[in-house]
Amino acid sequence: MIKKTLVFLVGLITAAGVSAQVYNYADTTPSGHVLYYNIANDEAEVTFKSYNYPNYGSLIDSTLIIPDSIVYDNVTYPVTAIGYKAFAYAEMQHVVIPNTVRTIGMWAFGPCQYLTEVVIPNSVTEIGQGAFGGCHNIVSVTLPDSITEIASQTFDADTSLVSIVIPDAVTTIGAGALSQCYSLRSVTFGHSVNSIANGALSHGKHLDSLIFLSDVAPWISDIFYTDTLHLVIDIPCGSYYSYYPRFGSNHTYIVPSVNLSMTVSSLAPDWGTANVILDADQQDVRCDSSAVIQAIPNYGYHFTGWSNGSLVNPDTLMIDRDSVLTAGFAKNSYTVEVNSSDPTIGSVNGGGVFDYLDTIVLIATAVSPYHFVRWSDGNTQNPRPFVVTANAYRTAIFGIDTFNVSLNVDSITHGTCTGFGNYPYGSAASVVAVPYSGYQFSHWSDGSTYNPYTFAVVDDVQLTAYFYENGAPYQDTLILHDTLWLHDTIYLPHYIHDTIYITQEGVDGVETINAKVYSSHGQIVVEGAEGNLVTLYDVTGRALATKRNDNNTLRFIVPTSGTYMIKIGTHPAHKVVVLR
Repeated sequence: MIKKTLVFLVGLITAAGVSAQVYNYADTTPSGHVLYYNIANDEAEVTFKSYNYPNYGSLIDSTLIIPDSIVYDNVTYPVTAIGYKAFAYAEMQHVVIPNTVRTIGMWAFGPCQYLTEVVIPNSVTEIGQGAFGGCHNIVSVTLPDSITEIASQTFDADTSLVSIVIPDAVTTIGAGALSQCYSLRSVTFGHSVNSIANGALSHGKHLDSLIFLSDVAPWISDIFYTDTLHLVIDIPCGSYYSYYPRFGSNHTYIVPSVNLSMTVSSLAPDWGTANVILDADQQDVRCDSSAVIQAIPNYGYHFTGWSNGSLVNPDTLMIDRDSVLTAGFAKNSYTVEVNSSDPTIGSVNGGGVFDYLDTIVLIATAVSPYHFVRWSDGNTQNPRPFVVTANAYRTAIFGIDTFNVSLNVDSITHGTCTGFGNYPYGSAASVVAVPYSGYQFSHWSDGSTYNPYTFAVVDDVQLTAYFYENGAPYQDTLILHDTLWLHDTIYLPHYIHDTIYITQEGVDGVETINAKVYSSHGQIVVEGAEGNLVTLYDVTGRALATKRNDNNTLRFIVPTSGTYMIKIGTHPAHKVVVLR
């Protein structure tokens, strides 16, 4: 290791009058070579010292490794540039350029006649004129994707260079950039090259092919300066009429004609498929021919577009290069419309717009005294889980509640009854007691003496027909219920009928346990008594209906005029007379 030495100091005066310092400074590389640097603006540039010192014209063993940073006076400086003629005439065979370097200066490695291979990292954005000119033994060069220009004479007289690929970002090839490269056989120009200057390929006497990737020919001047009649120009499909005027008829033009591939696939194979329909002769897709691509969505899905932005399906494409496309699909949206057969007696919800295979719930809600019957497709579930697979229309069908009228007789030897069965809410039931020979009808168990007996059905009804023997009075069977007490007996023309009374606290309109019971418009109304079970009885003590009073007001619709009893919880019953 040699001693680090400060060789000289140069003061630079900026436009603002502020001094900046530049050092010419020697240091040893990781490969054991002494290099010189300029240090300025917190960065280091490799530079040459003189014709008699390292960097310039020295024999550098085999491989030179340029460090990515140096340390001077306890400060680390990144190596970002290789300066003008930094390695001119140096005799190393290989060089490793760190990925901190952004600039390679003019003639930086020219001519290094023993250099055989150059790999330039992607950090490099600028390569100066003649940077690798005269490197007679360079066989291959790897250029970074980051440069946009090949400067003039960059590889001039690199007589062993066989082929080179110009990166896609390069737009300009300078004059003489690849001149006198006598071994050069092939040059590939990236997609962006639009200008090739005079003599760029002059004296390339062994050039076999130029490969152009751009669909549009670049501007060229006289780039050969030599006979190139044997040169083959390989160009993209469909670009012959762009390149022919630039190069003329003295060359062989190759336009790819076979073995191009057109590959299509689906982004979601479960949602749809994609395929290529071969061109007319049913051979492989070929340059400047057309192929049809088609996307086929599965049921419940639809095509959304190709990865190249096309929304056409099927789409016809001109084939000019290997192509890979994907088809996109999405779920269909469907409308599920739900309706009520009669909005005045029932409502529905759960409809809307949904994606394919969404699971929703349809709900039908009836208004008393109606009930849900079925959906229009025959399904009777409610609530109803529903998987969306298409546009759907469902109607909820409601029906009026039906109640049972049950008829009995006091004795099967006395008579029979007709008119029992199920009746829609509010419909009229007409029941008839038919006495057997020797008997006459007396009354129904609710006190009515009508026969036939017609009444509105608003709940399940149980009636017993009572008969008496011709010429003999009939006595009711006494039914005692909770706090109902039997008091007097009234003798009627043909039978004795028991009359039931309650204590004074049960008289109409009297408030008991903060509840009020009264009749109104053919109904029995109970106000208050929240949280209690309220039971309606007929005058025989038969329970007709029981409801829980969860609201402030509870109503019982009774089938006919008469006397009824209301019992709230365990409290004494209340007599209520209803006139319809």
